[in-house]
Amino acid sequence: MASPLAVPYSATKFALDGFFSSLRQEFILKSVNVSITLCIISFINTESALKVVGDLVRYPASPKEECALEIIKGGVLRQWEMYYKYEHTRIPLLFRDWAPQLLSSFMRSGLNVENLKGSNHSLY
Repeated sequence: MASPLAVPYSATKFALDGFFSSLRQEFILKSVNVSITLCIISFINTESALKVVGDLVRYPASPKEECALEIIKGGVLRQWEMYYKYEHTRIPLLFRDWAPQLLSSFMRSGLNVENLKGSNHSLY
């Protein structure tokens, strides 16, 4: 999902999704036995995520160790996509096509915009 205050991050993730989803289709056409799992993850308590947006996000970061385990499980089970935390990733994605403005409003409501004023957070 596109996220406010994460333009470069979102752009690279969209590019990776397109690349690996296309590559997966080519592997299937050529009967290459390689699995590709796209990992759709929420706000994780990594040092870089906490440093960049930790003071802006209103909900707590999810544990990085638990996220890593879910990523490994998704790969081992050869899932096309894995979602972590499910309630912060998969459920909002259901709204993306049906109610995009509602999803956009929901995403913005999860930010402490007061902390954005006068800070060094980049808008792009």
